[in-house]
Amino acid sequence: ATGLCKYNGSWWYVNKGRVNFNYTGLCKYNGTWWYINNGVVNFSKTTLCKYGKNWYAVSKGKVVWNYTGYMNYNGKKYKVVKGIVKF
Repeated sequence: ATGLCKYNGSWWYVNKGRVNFNYTGLCKYNGTWWYINNGVVNFSKTTLCKYGKNWYAVSKGKVVWNYTGYMNYNGKKYKVVKGIVKF
């Protein structure tokens, strides 16, 4: 199985039946894209995250599809339109 699994109060990223503690990225669960940091959902993180060919805006641990504006990442400012960074 691959996806998210709740255990002992935290949500973990499982890949091929095992928690992947090395994974940092996004995972879709029940229609929402969540930010995973070192194998666990980080519900407080606000950042930009690359997934596939695009970069996405994350706020409070999930992709914010309704956000349009600017976000800072690694000392630079990026334009975001409907949750996706526009380069």
